[in-house]
Amino acid sequence: MKEILRQFVVFGNFNSVTFDSIMKFSELRERYKLQTNSIPDMPVGAPMPINGAIASVRVPVDGRPIFQSSDRKFSIFFGSRRIHVEELDGDSENYQEFNKNSLEIVCEIIKTLELKVNRVALNGRLFNDNLDWIKQTFSRVFNKSNLYSENSNEWQFRIASKDANLELGCEINKIAAFTRGIFLDNVGKNQNGVIANYDYNTQVNIDKIFTEDEMRLFNNFAQEYRKQFV
Repeated sequence: MKEILRQFVVFGNFNSVTFDSIMKFSELRERYKLQTNSIPDMPVGAPMPINGAIASVRVPVDGRPIFQSSDRKFSIFFGSRRIHVEELDGDSENYQEFNKNSLEIVCEIIKTLELKVNRVALNGRLFNDNLDWIKQTFSRVFNKSNLYSENSNEWQFRIASKDANLELGCEINKIAAFTRGIFLDNVGKNQNGVIANYDYNTQVNIDKIFTEDEMRLFNNFAQEYRKQFV
């Protein structure tokens, strides 16, 4: 299964992070063979644009720093309210490597720059064109009805729910969405199948600062949620 997009995200007030301060991560850049570029800031909750226009670090003076691979499929974004590690067009089979690396990268950034994190999220977008998997997914989501057929080539489902997590001491938002149809992939080709979106994130606007241990604990819960989409 292809994972069109996957992200590990932390939120907080990161206005202090500048192009000068990220110079501390030269070893990190070399480790993953990343270039330094600039991109407009993103509002909290906004998805990262896929293969969007990226300008040179010297062009927009109000842009935010981003480390990117040469093919732009792997990136580390330093926004004023969010920092995330992202990968495009990954294989679900190698997810654990991405997850391990992204968590370590975020923890290294937070520790080095002495930042405070008040919210954490794990999200992604999967694509599958296997007909048996599509049929099984349809059966998990919909009851049998005379209104529709399980062989439908177009259907959508989205639900958002909340669970209290006693170990983390906050509520968890769980968002699941499935869309069946024909889609354009990242290179402009039509693909016929199901896109499954998952978003597992902590409560908004709470008076809490997440420790590194709590972020790792959150990540364990979030990975279990993601497994239901693969």
